Amino acid sequence: MARPSLLDRFRPVGAPGEAGRVGVPADSDHRADELGAVFAALADTIAEATERVGRARREADSEVATARQWADEVLGAARLSLGPERAAATHAVRTDAERRSAEMLRAARDEAEAVHDQGVERVGPLVAEALARLIALLDGTASPAPQVGPDPAEGPDTSAAPMRGPR
Repeated sequence: MARPSLLDRFRPVGAPGEAGRVGVPADSDHRADELGAVFAALADTIAEATERVGRARREADSEVATARQWADEVLGAARLSLGPERAAATHAVRTDAERRSAEMLRAARDEAEAVHDQGVERVGPLVAEALARLIALLDGTASPAPQVGPDPAEGPDTSAAPMRGPR
């Protein structure tokens, strides 16, 4: 008797008998026998794959441990260099601030000197005029002094800001 083919298990279309699903195995008794040989042939492959997965997990755990150790070393080195790095940054900021302060002080002194020089230039003629008037007053040859400030006949000067003093 000829050995039945794998395809003989499936119900043919249009076969006599009760209606059933087409292409569904007619019997389930032979499945274990048919697939047993396939699974037996795969047993070595499954064992090898399981070993490979275990080896890969061990290697991954080893790599993670190495990476963690390296990260701890880097972190420790960073903590050790934190003080000197902070000191260097502080020194750089302080040096820059001192340089800018010196430049600002130099500019302020130059401006103050220029204002002083302008004041000296203006004060000289005023002092000379004041001395001449004083001498003229003492000699009795002085003409009436020019009026300083607004003319009282014109009313108060509203163009200048009011003077404020302690209240």
